[in-house]
Amino acid sequence: MGNLTFFVQASGESVRTFEQSGQSVIEKWDSFELDWMAQHLTSPKVKQIGYALNHDSLLFMVTLDGSFLTMTYEPGMGDKAEMGWGKHDTDGDFYSCASMPEENEDQVWAIVDREIEGVKSKYVEYFDPDVYTDSTLTYPPDDGGLYPPLQSVGGLSHLEGKTVTIVADGATHPDMTVENGSITLNAYYDKIEIGLKYIPRIKLQKYALSNEPGHLQGDKGRWVEVWLRMVESAYPLVDGKRASERLPSTPMNTVEPIVTDDVKVYHLGYDRDKQLVIEQDLPMPMHITAVYGVMEINQG
Repeated sequence: MGNLTFFVQASGESVRTFEQSGQSVIEKWDSFELDWMAQHLTSPKVKQIGYALNHDSLLFMVTLDGSFLTMTYEPGMGDKAEMGWGKHDTDGDFYSCASMPEENEDQVWAIVDREIEGVKSKYVEYFDPDVYTDSTLTYPPDDGGLYPPLQSVGGLSHLEGKTVTIVADGATHPDMTVENGSITLNAYYDKIEIGLKYIPRIKLQKYALSNEPGHLQGDKGRWVEVWLRMVESAYPLVDGKRASERLPSTPMNTVEPIVTDDVKVYHLGYDRDKQLVIEQDLPMPMHITAVYGVMEINQG
């Protein structure tokens, strides 16, 4: 990974770098622990590791308990590097992972153990940054052909008996259960995505700003308003609340477009942690670059 070597220690619980030190005139080697703030994620023990350079310099790994972990990292910055860890769950357990070159990107593939109708099977799948469900079937096929609109969609035997999430012509469709390898939508659609639901979640640190008398930890407080700086995203939930979903400028019977803007959520409840949880419960993108707002503290 650049000039770094990454490895998992024999315990399986620590991910480290190995590089020649640039801070010494003699030959010296440094090793930095990368998961010192995420040991709750690697504690099940890492059994396999891989790396995807393009587009996000992503280290990924599978743990013994079937979780899939990722770590975004900019190589070559040593102990001053910033990194972001994430845990990814699916319906089933991750078994193995690998990276393969595909056009201008490194595509991440995984083998997933799932149980369908009482039968355990292994699924070979890849991550697509523009699809927001798991084990997804898309229509029409990407082969340049002409295909008619569909209402009844087959070919779903790999998800038999599962409740699936659906995107139809860019809008969310009510969830449905696969029966006999197919579902019937509520209308005809030109473009359809059908897959297993997952909910991306961001949990921020507890709010602990210092003030003159001391600090605000332990004091009850609430976010009077929260602003999310979003890039090409649908409105997410903030502590279970969503900003107004329809804009007056959006024509009726059309899909609300994803936005690149600062969006405000009002009046969240009081608690001592003052810790925001942001979730995208829709099969739509969530790209957040900043969170800010107004905090109200009750020191009584």
